[in-house]
Amino acid sequence: MKVARISYANTDPFFFDWPYIRFPLMPGTPRQLAQAAREGLVMAGPLPVVECWDLEKDFEPLGNWGIAAKEDCKSVFLLSHKPMSELQDANVGVTRESSTSVVLLQVLLRHRYGRTIHINRGLAPTDDAWLLIGDQALKVWDKTGPSTWECMADLAEEWKAWQKLPFVFARWVIKKEVGLSVKNELFQTVTDALRVGIRSFQDIANKRSVNLHVPAEKIIRYLEGFNYVLGREEEESMGIFRHLVQGKWPEKVATP
Repeated sequence: MKVARISYANTDPFFFDWPYIRFPLMPGTPRQLAQAAREGLVMAGPLPVVECWDLEKDFEPLGNWGIAAKEDCKSVFLLSHKPMSELQDANVGVTRESSTSVVLLQVLLRHRYGRTIHINRGLAPTDDAWLLIGDQALKVWDKTGPSTWECMADLAEEWKAWQKLPFVFARWVIKKEVGLSVKNELFQTVTDALRVGIRSFQDIANKRSVNLHVPAEKIIRYLEGFNYVLGREEEESMGIFRHLVQGKWPEKVATP
């Protein structure tokens, strides 16, 4: 069975030095990989936080790894003609790849700004705003010159300004039924791979720069904006986010 590998640059530190033969990877978007997990096609990997809640019956956290924005993240942007605080009843086009980010947008607009919006999958020129994530958003951050959008909001930055906590987009999980020996082996594999990946930002950036046409120095700054090991603040942030979405606190997460 395979390991899920979200195909965005911010997951590269986990997979830059990955033993593909022992643990083959299934690349894809966040939504695609969450569906693959439901269908039993992947046994582990970093999956979108909101999808992890739905998978709790069959999956459990693996270590304390994840993808969390320290401040802003430069990979989840809302492009709009008005500030977020004025987007009442707006039509927002969202990428078909998104899981956690679209829920974060709804939480911010509803609970921080008291606004409701209409979500449309796909990006249409008639939309009042677009939500871009991953490498698509990274390209927008790098773009210079005039834009057809007057406003650009980084949703992780919005969350940090509001809750004073880093936002967690994904966390590592593994199927509960996987044998202990395999869990331990995968745990050590991720530990070793991340240790190398954290030291290899320059090499990661050089490779991604060719594919994304974004300067390597910007990609390094981008990678440096994430925490890959989740601590107390990240756990607290996930708890608050879940409470705002579902109205309940997840088990083993302290309430603020």
